[in-house]
Amino acid sequence: MITGVHHVGQIVEDFDSALTLTEDAESRDDAGSGDGTDPAVRMVFTEIPDCQFHLIAREKRGTDIDPLLDSLVAVSPYHVAYTVQNIREAIAGVEAAGFAMYDSEPTSGLGPYERAFADPETVPRNPFRVRRANRLNPRPYHSGQLPTPLL
Repeated sequence: MITGVHHVGQIVEDFDSALTLTEDAESRDDAGSGDGTDPAVRMVFTEIPDCQFHLIAREKRGTDIDPLLDSLVAVSPYHVAYTVQNIREAIAGVEAAGFAMYDSEPTSGLGPYERAFADPETVPRNPFRVRRANRLNPRPYHSGQLPTPLL
């Protein structure tokens, strides 16, 4: 079912300080940023060998993803995104294993791909999500390129 790790994400309160630390990290390769049209949520995606690191900060409340961010932060500021070939089969597999899904159907947002979060309160480790593999471009963000706004 899982074909790889797409990214590890962290939700932070102080985006600028966390970004400075990320920028100072050796071998940083900026992979772009998230939805640049929503000033309430700031994101940067950084390439690391074989996956990405996503830094996410909510500057203010009032976005469509407030409930998701609240649920994630209540359990852990970190999440892992696994790449799968068939997202609907992955959702069914998670549910068959006895875990609830936060997103019962694939959804868009937080990047130009389909994703589905497991319910953070039901998983026995860090929150995770599944992401459909993108056959044309497994790493959708590149320096200087912003994705099509989806939120």
